[in-house]
Amino acid sequence: MFFLNCKIEIKSEGKTKFVFDSTPDILVETSVENFTDTCKVKIPRRYAMKKKVEINPGDEITLQLGYKYKDVIRLQTVFTGYVKKISATPVMDIECENKAYLLKNISLQDAISKEVSDKYTLKELLSVCMKESTIKDADIHLAPNFPEFAFRDLELDAGILWSKVLEIIARQYPLKFFFAGNMLCCVAYGELQPMQGTRPVKFKVGENMVEHGLTYTQKENLKIKIVGRAIVDIDGIPKEVRAECGKTPDDAIREYRLIHLSTPEEVKAAVRKIYDNTVINKMSGTMTAFGEPFVQKGDVVHLFEENKAYNDKKFLVTAVKYTFNEKGYRQIITLGNEYNE
Repeated sequence: MFFLNCKIEIKSEGKTKFVFDSTPDILVETSVENFTDTCKVKIPRRYAMKKKVEINPGDEITLQLGYKYKDVIRLQTVFTGYVKKISATPVMDIECENKAYLLKNISLQDAISKEVSDKYTLKELLSVCMKESTIKDADIHLAPNFPEFAFRDLELDAGILWSKVLEIIARQYPLKFFFAGNMLCCVAYGELQPMQGTRPVKFKVGENMVEHGLTYTQKENLKIKIVGRAIVDIDGIPKEVRAECGKTPDDAIREYRLIHLSTPEEVKAAVRKIYDNTVINKMSGTMTAFGEPFVQKGDVVHLFEENKAYNDKKFLVTAVKYTFNEKGYRQIITLGNEYNE
């Protein structure tokens, strides 16, 4: 028989100040669509009082969840981050955020002077910012086709917070930022790839899946139009070039600003790439599974359901919500694009 098991460790300045291994009420939400992953933990205040410790904003938190079976404890790290807020109620509501928390407390001006930042590429400036925000061990992973533009391409106030900088970039350009552990991932043109070292996790309806509300849509049935705009030098004169790719005029329109493109042909090619990565066989909705097999955002799910169009197909995991309480341990998994190796 499987028994729920967990370990919550809270540290301050690298030193452990609180460990909790009873069954609290936990909700963790992670997604490649969001820069910030969140965690909410409910713990009776009396446990902290017994240990004579005080939990404060900024404390580090590591959350491991799993099961105990035949005296063997199997735990997986579901969340690492920082305490954002603690309630004053008898049952403490501890709200936490991942590494993004640190970037919400540092401005562009704090990291480097505006005069110098204008000469930096985005990756160079991200490296400086990571060190300034104390994310010493972070790795920055840019997609192979990531447009490495200079920071002067952006119009930003020097006092803006770094988290807002990345939000603005993601809104204006076909770029996406998210943390996967200590790695800051930067994806371009919607070309999300599995995390390095990921192995497909197999799920079969009726066996290791609790329930699902998944809908499979083939690319022929997707109606989306991609529009891209870029400033290109034509005969020495900067001009705006517009390109689009889509099926019919009434398609849903997604518009992007493109950079560092030299010709109208390059603009068309970039728009086509975004279209090809958007209009693809995909899954929508969620599936609910137990805590094992463990799944994280950026993984690949190998799905099996007889007599279905998606049987024996693989899909990228775009989000996972973890719930853990006395009723059990569940993973609510959101699938995205079909993945072909």
